[in-house]
Amino acid sequence: MKKRAIPFIVSIGLTLLSFTVNSNHIRDDFHDAVESECKLQTIIVSKTYPNNQVTKAYKGLATCTSAEFATWPTTKWKYFTDGKALIKESIKSAPQNPEIRYVRLMVQLNAPALVGYSSEIDEDLKIFVQYIGDYAVDADWKTSFIINLKTSDGISATQIAKLTTVQTNINK
Repeated sequence: MKKRAIPFIVSIGLTLLSFTVNSNHIRDDFHDAVESECKLQTIIVSKTYPNNQVTKAYKGLATCTSAEFATWPTTKWKYFTDGKALIKESIKSAPQNPEIRYVRLMVQLNAPALVGYSSEIDEDLKIFVQYIGDYAVDADWKTSFIINLKTSDGISATQIAKLTTVQTNINK
């Protein structure tokens, strides 16, 4: 190994150690990491999360989000398609899970129109709205999911109205 590579490797190692994954849940870590490429990459490669479909979906979301940090169009596209595939596999295995539908909605609503990834928005929103009320997650997270969706770039006024109704019912 060249002497110049050693400081680089040490630097990468220290950067990865500066962000350790949360032992609570991948959703916590993703929402804390969304602005940092290094933190997103740590989530993607982490083996500390449970091996389930929600974890796979969030790893897909982290992979798609990593495309924002890539320089080359081919790298951006690879991150996006790899992440999208993980999310699709999760939905296929757990089609009525509202959190997984939330994850795909976040990608679809915030992806550039150029990538043409918006055909499942209505289906995902329908399932999200139908099942989020009874979903076994804290009401604060349900509210956060709804707020994140309502403030997404590609959301329509009609979709916001549906989410507002759900939010009202959750906060009762």
